[in-house]
Amino acid sequence: EIYGNDIGITSPQVIVETFSSFITGFSYFLVGIAGFSLVVASIGVITTLYTSVMERTREIGLMKALGFTNSSVLLFFLSEAAIIGVIGATTGILIGMVIGSLVISILSTSGGFGSGLTPVFLLNDILFVWGLSVILSIFAGVYPAWQASKLDPVVALRKE
Repeated sequence: EIYGNDIGITSPQVIVETFSSFITGFSYFLVGIAGFSLVVASIGVITTLYTSVMERTREIGLMKALGFTNSSVLLFFLSEAAIIGVIGATTGILIGMVIGSLVISILSTSGGFGSGLTPVFLLNDILFVWGLSVILSIFAGVYPAWQASKLDPVVALRKE
């Protein structure tokens, strides 16, 4: 009664609940950024492969004139999308691991916050992200590959 509403009592349980809600919100934020990054990467793969199809129209026409079927042209461009996905996923994971280790080492050498922290890279998580990246890359390559497989060889060979 003496202090009115100017004083508060904080228990360890309230601190843990507050910290837990902060961590949950921060985790959702990071998942949102990761999802947005995957969408942007997929759009990049789509535009790259679509540009590749448009620039290689004569090559596709020649392949079809030589006897390549629609499915073989489709698989050709899907395998190109898979290669882009493998290279991108591997490079991204390696760069992410290096940057994560560098940030922890910088924080731990400056003392204070980062001391005692060690980066944790779980093999299951790495393989999941790698597989997801490759699958999304292949999925993003379906439309350009389908467009390439449907080209008429006569029209494609006439294009300059």
